Amino acid sequence: MKLLYGGLDVGSSSCHFTALNGRGKVEVSTKVPTSELHITALLSSFKPHEKLRLHLEASELSMWIRTVVIERVPNVEDVVISDPKRMMWITRDPQKNDRVDSLKLANLLRLGTTHPVYFTDDVQMSSFKKCVQHHEGLVKERTQSKNKIKARLRWLGIIIKNDRPFRKGQRQVILSEIKEPTHREDIEDLYALLDQKEQMCRRAEKRMKKMSKNWPIIEKFMGVPGIGLVLACRFVAYIQTPWRFSTKRKLWKFCSLGITDRSSDGKSLGYRRLDRNGVSALKGLSSTAFRIAKGRAEDNSFKRTYYKSLRNTNNADHARLTVQRKIVTVLWTMWKKNERYDAEK
Repeated sequence: MKLLYGGLDVGSSSCHFTALNGRGKVEVSTKVPTSELHITALLSSFKPHEKLRLHLEASELSMWIRTVVIERVPNVEDVVISDPKRMMWITRDPQKNDRVDSLKLANLLRLGTTHPVYFTDDVQMSSFKKCVQHHEGLVKERTQSKNKIKARLRWLGIIIKNDRPFRKGQRQVILSEIKEPTHREDIEDLYALLDQKEQMCRRAEKRMKKMSKNWPIIEKFMGVPGIGLVLACRFVAYIQTPWRFSTKRKLWKFCSLGITDRSSDGKSLGYRRLDRNGVSALKGLSSTAFRIAKGRAEDNSFKRTYYKSLRNTNNADHARLTVQRKIVTVLWTMWKKNERYDAEK
């Protein structure tokens, strides 16, 4: 059996494919249109005794290509999708083009120096993640609409720092303060747009809640201080499976809660700081849960951990980071053990 290493540089119009043998010699180098028909025909054209491993960078099209290849091209052993942030040899090369990029992708796969991104083959989980991301996007757009309304009101000299413009019964009161008809109609349009986004957010949350019933752990997560339905769904959608992390430090890094510490020849290259890589939505989840748990009147383990760490370090940021890490670790452990939250553990 002959094993080949393929690199596929994916573009919206065309893809360049390069295949290398075990010695690094180019066996195939060609360009095809970006379509299911052309890609499957190319990858299926190898001889029966030739098996192919395929490597590409993560992009909007990578999941679609991976699904198509796995389902329709039996001679492809596996599809490796790498994180483009860790592929600087490709992205920052001054001699960058599709042919060179596909050759580098094939070489990295042959040498075993890929940086795979996790993808699940569970269609139901993939759909759930898209549903959660859709809800997140709508919530951000709703917040932007609210900020735009308040900014426009400030332009008219109506300065409101709380959420009064969005409370029931306050809209007409505020609109009555605007004497110029054109400006008032502009604000009414912005309110109408906000109402549409509110409705879409409610529909998206309803769909998310319905889909969440497929994962009983979500209901258990809601027993954790600071965790509600939306945050529980977000954790499941982005983590997908707790078994993908062998240690809690790898989990922290994925949640943008890890520390980056760069050095060379024993000398530090800059200061230690939070690693900006990872999923910012999970960092936001831990921050929101921390804020809710800390603000509760009743005592809870996260609140106690924060004040204990604050006494020991006298550093509020360090104490907050400690609790954020604890929150995601608790959720991860509960999922692995399929347990309910126990404040005593």
